[in-house]
Amino acid sequence: MLRAAVVAVLMLVTPGLLQAQPRPSQIRGSVGAGFFDSAEEHLLAGASWRKYLGRRGWGLEVESLIMYGDDVALRGHIDVMLALDVVKDLAPPDRRTVPYLAVRGPAVYSSNRGTWDIHAYYAIPSVGVGVTRWSASRRVFIAPEFSFGIEPTIRLSVAVGFAP
Repeated sequence: MLRAAVVAVLMLVTPGLLQAQPRPSQIRGSVGAGFFDSAEEHLLAGASWRKYLGRRGWGLEVESLIMYGDDVALRGHIDVMLALDVVKDLAPPDRRTVPYLAVRGPAVYSSNRGTWDIHAYYAIPSVGVGVTRWSASRRVFIAPEFSFGIEPTIRLSVAVGFAP
């Protein structure tokens, strides 16, 4: 009896949860470049996992990037970025091309001269736009992205991904 009452209340309060499954999760690998205020550029490579929270295109993405800067003064250095992104798809998932927005709250660890001694920590927000372009299989995609923020000031990347 209690079970039936709980189910009835859930059906009344949250009807959207029982109508359809959320969009599939996505696994991405990305490469690109980041540009800083001081005209310092970094090559970047990373991976991310995006989990959609419902049918309306809102999701969370956990992202990690390694950025390598080859500046003469520091004899090369490495930045490691860990980010939690809030993403919003701007089109239905059945379209071949789906634009999206991303808001990042990354934490960046910086290391000079190629050593892994962490000498700096930054909490650096950024905002980005991208397009997911699905292949014929509907599981594999390519997603170019442009973002701007505090550091890196501009980020250009391309992700190749899989939606299991």
